[in-house]
Amino acid sequence: MLFLFFFLPALISFPNATSPALRSGFSRLYHDPIVDWDTFEDPLGNINFSPWDFDSLSLNPSGPTYYPLYQTPVTYMPTELVDESVRKYVLRIAEIQYLLGDKAFLPELIWQSCQQNTVSQRALKLLTSIYYRRQQHPRERVLGDSEMHAELRSLLDELGKGRFDNPDDAIAALHGVSMFLFDGGHGAWLSFLKLATEYVKKVLHSQTYSNPKDALLWANVKDAFIVKTAIWFDVLASITTCRVPHFLEEIRAMFDPSASGIHDVAFDRSPQCSMMSPMGCENRVVWAIAEVSALAVWKDTERLKRRLNIGELVRRAAHIDGFLDHRPFESMLDASASQDDRDLEHTRYLASEIFRCTARLFLATVKNDDNPQVQEIQDAVDNIIVAFRNLFISGLDVFNVSRSVVRSTVFGIYLCGAMTMNKAYRNELLLLLDRESNGRNGEGVGNCASIRKMLEELWKLVGANPSRSVPWRQILSREEILLV
Repeated sequence: MLFLFFFLPALISFPNATSPALRSGFSRLYHDPIVDWDTFEDPLGNINFSPWDFDSLSLNPSGPTYYPLYQTPVTYMPTELVDESVRKYVLRIAEIQYLLGDKAFLPELIWQSCQQNTVSQRALKLLTSIYYRRQQHPRERVLGDSEMHAELRSLLDELGKGRFDNPDDAIAALHGVSMFLFDGGHGAWLSFLKLATEYVKKVLHSQTYSNPKDALLWANVKDAFIVKTAIWFDVLASITTCRVPHFLEEIRAMFDPSASGIHDVAFDRSPQCSMMSPMGCENRVVWAIAEVSALAVWKDTERLKRRLNIGELVRRAAHIDGFLDHRPFESMLDASASQDDRDLEHTRYLASEIFRCTARLFLATVKNDDNPQVQEIQDAVDNIIVAFRNLFISGLDVFNVSRSVVRSTVFGIYLCGAMTMNKAYRNELLLLLDRESNGRNGEGVGNCASIRKMLEELWKLVGANPSRSVPWRQILSREEILLV
């Protein structure tokens, strides 16, 4: 059925193709009388033999709809069957978009958005097309195709005309970011992310609530998902763009563990407010990464103006590091939770430990000018390698853990690879990237291959001049790859 979904237009455009009904005697139903479509009348008025409508994925409210596959003889395809096949395909893609998201509601949320909003539907169809083409040609960039590029440009223009008062428009913009992530990570993902942030700003600064923390706490499920996803993309985008995160103040208001002097554990562990779903990262770690990114910008600015205060740098770094000492909290699911839910929680825990260790390495590079010989950096690299090794001794399904965690934590792989001189570590990291670049189910999506190329370039540069600082952020910025 998936084959049919993508290639049916080609079948319709060749009416002289030999039908299976002429080649097979499998059933007498293959040899039903030929219907004259021009004169056919349905006494019940609930059958429509119009050409296939690829612009609508919704069910016909007046009753079942059937479509001819061949002109002679005729096979009927219930639109309910097609619609259900498309729905299942969309749900699968939604899971691939957000590998650590809640599978009980997130795919359905995205499907419903597609059903209710034409722009969201258009964006999802384009994302689906990119996913399919990447399956067929995993090492070729889909968005380099002129036709696909034109479709993307048209979608961006259409989104740009809106006021972003509709959450489904924001979801469409997030689909735009995912298109680039599916296609290797390069390109104008920031243009789509900026559009999504317009809606998130309105949610977090709604006059209904006194602060962003209350806004997230009381938002509906769809808005909470959009807010958390856009914030996550924004934090990691700031590493690529070398700019202060757009949502830094909102992140401080919601996630800063020292903001009130009393850490709000209930807020951080609430499924509504926790970044563990769909990102697999604790709130305090999200806050820490955002603060380190902002600290790096501050340091570069102060140095450029020849007024960098090392004592102030160390003080700010120590404040952040103080909240990264302890490991992520273990799952708090009760005994009634299913095994699948328990496995997902543990997978998120493993991912969050990698993010915590990566945040500490990121902080160490800011303090020590990206010099891998510094012991603090070497210790942080060791901890990340251990965290990745723990993925495969967790007792969980190796493929699912690798697929979910590795593709979600490419920031850690890239930074760890950039800052290690240990060849054994480098080979381990390449093995992780290669495994997910190929994919057991032929998914062929993600930016693992792009990150591999950046690491290889970095290692050549450092090998030629071991005394220089590692230019990992410069190369990342030049390539414009989002580390998600």
